[in-house]
Amino acid sequence: MWKPFVPIAKLDCHIIAIDVALLYDTFHSLKDPSGVLEELHRVLKPNGILSFSDHHMKEDEILSKVTDRGLFRVSKKGKRTYSFLKEE
Repeated sequence: MWKPFVPIAKLDCHIIAIDVALLYDTFHSLKDPSGVLEELHRVLKPNGILSFSDHHMKEDEILSKVTDRGLFRVSKKGKRTYSFLKEE
């Protein structure tokens, strides 16, 4: 049965990858933000999209935290929402 929202920790190992991950207003409070980005990178399909928004962070902080490790690159910037593409 298809579920629109599945926590990453509950993804079955038989699921190959997901198209889009939403990370909204939580990144600032994560204990292991790098680990979360690594896991999102792992489960996203090639060219998968990470949609990101966190009103607790400034734009330069968001861009550097998400892109500095080379896992994602900026695809689109909205007013407060950013789309990142998975890097291979």
